[in-house]
Amino acid sequence: MATKPCSMTSIALLLALLLLLLPSYLPRGATAAVSVEATCKNIAGDDPNVHYAFCVEALRRDPASGSADTKGLAVVATKLSEKNATSMAAAATALLGKAQRPPEQRSLETCASAYGEAAEALGLSVGVIEEGRLDDAMTYLSASIGAADVCARAFEELRAACPFPMENKAAQQLCYVALCIAHLLG
Repeated sequence: MATKPCSMTSIALLLALLLLLLPSYLPRGATAAVSVEATCKNIAGDDPNVHYAFCVEALRRDPASGSADTKGLAVVATKLSEKNATSMAAAATALLGKAQRPPEQRSLETCASAYGEAAEALGLSVGVIEEGRLDDAMTYLSASIGAADVCARAFEELRAACPFPMENKAAQQLCYVALCIAHLLG
């Protein structure tokens, strides 16, 4: 008995059936990992404040990024931002103890306070991203972006150079990366 070749219609129906049934065989809550590179390319193309190379390098620092879905990358980026803001607050506080002029001390206090508040907002962001409360996450993430500008302006008002301009720029960039990835979730 000769076998009959499958028609294209039969193949298409079989593939459609497999695609419908496949999700029921995946573990509950399973999601596909997304590429750090693809995600960074996407957000860098949408927002001029995000630089592709910076985004990829920052996210790759965390081993969890390699197997993360978009929500996981948002959490990774937010945790990196929180850690950075905490570090910036500590750096400003450390310099505060060495500052000799009251205006410089006030500027460092402003930086420490702004980054301390940003770290707190970023810490809250992690939880609300994980819970799927994206409106709250966007509010907290947006609030954290301004810390670098507040710190830089505190020194501009003195007509003095900020002691950590590159770190300020990196801190702000990390916040933008976290915000833009979280935006992809909504």
